[in-house]
Amino acid sequence: MSTIELLLEPRARTKRTCTGPKNGESMDNQWVVAILHQGQPGHSAPTIANAWTLQADLTEALRERGWQPQAVFLDTQFLWLQTLLQMAPQLVLNAADLGFFYDMTLEPIVPGVLAAAGLHFTGTGAYAEAFSSDKFASKLYLQSLGVAVPEVWLADADPHTVTYPVIVKPRFGHNSYGMDADCVVRDAQALRRYMAKVPANAPDLLLEAFIDGPEVTAAFVGHQPSVALPIFRVDFGPAFANQPKILGYRSKWIEDSPEYLDSPTVPAQLPEELRDRVDAAMAKATQALLICDYGRGDFRLRTLDDGQVEPVLVDYNANPDLSRGAGLARMAGVAGWTYAELIDRIVQSALARPPHRPVVDAAQGDVATPAS
Repeated sequence: MSTIELLLEPRARTKRTCTGPKNGESMDNQWVVAILHQGQPGHSAPTIANAWTLQADLTEALRERGWQPQAVFLDTQFLWLQTLLQMAPQLVLNAADLGFFYDMTLEPIVPGVLAAAGLHFTGTGAYAEAFSSDKFASKLYLQSLGVAVPEVWLADADPHTVTYPVIVKPRFGHNSYGMDADCVVRDAQALRRYMAKVPANAPDLLLEAFIDGPEVTAAFVGHQPSVALPIFRVDFGPAFANQPKILGYRSKWIEDSPEYLDSPTVPAQLPEELRDRVDAAMAKATQALLICDYGRGDFRLRTLDDGQVEPVLVDYNANPDLSRGAGLARMAGVAGWTYAELIDRIVQSALARPPHRPVVDAAQGDVATPAS
């Protein structure tokens, strides 16, 4: 049966009432959770190697919690979609966080296809993921709602209209691709020099006011109610003594680099009032951006003229890394959760809410290509 025929086949999967298998209960397809993943074992790119490890972590965690995990690789021939439609899992755990065909700007296509196919999946829907990953548009929107964000400019802005220092970063996506200490520029001349070196085929860039303050991370898991996880901070060490304190690509992914070794994230010891303000800003942004099931926000703490400390949202990741050693799992660990419990909570959150889009019913019309 072709993928189109499978799409047209009536499937009664719009309502989910399952809350997970009980001890001793037999498992059939209603307990199947498909893990849609990417990656290659031993790949030279650490993000791609990590994505392969992630599916192994998720498989183990789901099995520990009584689910029946089935790994499905996000191939370039769309066999993954046909596999999922034939499998008819209770849920798809969307672990494809490296973009479609490893293009970060196409990452929202994955949840878009899953929703169009009537597959219930974890995480944020296509539109919300696309909008939240646009660091220019989403910041302007959040600013209009009273969420503190850095001032932003498009990359082709007149350098003399920009307030320095600024950090030059990709407008879309995450993982800090292409970012290093040189991304922070302190005047119009330095910005011109930087932009002159940008390749013609580089992704769209953004200028963002650089806030040279402590960096903290907030996160949530769940659906009505959601749970705010313990806040972490980045502990910048001696490697950053003579360079801007930013988490660039080397800090996040090159494990033997000074930047990686000298930028661990640790539980933040914040005053209760400041912690509440960070959590409130995170919750407001989460609701405004329509983020589902889990998400992570990165904040800089800016000291105002009156001495008050203001949390400023610099990045929102609607699809953060779920691997065992990643920030979200470590935050959950401080909250007292095991890794398996974190993953199970994400699954339960998705099952507790409606799917992102109703199943397409064949009675609504044939969507196959019409005969010529």
